[in-house]
Amino acid sequence: MNTIFFILIMIAVLAYGIQMPLITFYARRFDALTITIYRNLSLALTMMPVLLFAPPGEFAKVGEYVFYLVGASGVGAVSFMLGLVGTTYLPVGIAQSFRQASAILGAVLLGIVFFAEHLTSLQLVLIALLLAGIIALSLSKPDILHLERKNISLGVWFSILSGIGLACSFLFFSYTSRAISPIITGYFL
Repeated sequence: MNTIFFILIMIAVLAYGIQMPLITFYARRFDALTITIYRNLSLALTMMPVLLFAPPGEFAKVGEYVFYLVGASGVGAVSFMLGLVGTTYLPVGIAQSFRQASAILGAVLLGIVFFAEHLTSLQLVLIALLLAGIIALSLSKPDILHLERKNISLGVWFSILSGIGLACSFLFFSYTSRAISPIITGYFL
């Protein structure tokens, strides 16, 4: 792997991290379903050129895996919508922390059950440290005076459900990307 690859990965991670605070501004003013539809339609259009890099023969396999592709994208959309609802009750950073922590736990458990993937002791310790940080964050009594909806526990549960949905979406994605081009699968995700 070369340096350009890692630079592009860093840019993608940064852009993904900036996305939620920017979208939350609108999610707190409009309903989550509307924001999810606009976001996903705009992503479908702007990411379409990525499909030019997929091997042409792989498109024929899409019909065979359409259930998994629809599963990945559908569960992912519902997960995103639940995450937006969570940010209407909690500050963005805390809502995203709960979402990511539950997504990590869900992905680990689903990886063990469906793919027989097991983690090393170091990986388990690092995940435990992450979860301890999330618990400490939740006990910090976040300042939510700027939010119109004030229900911390509801925000936490929406964020956790969003993370579980994200893990399930990645389960479909992982299965499908092993059978057809990850570029095509990633587009539908």
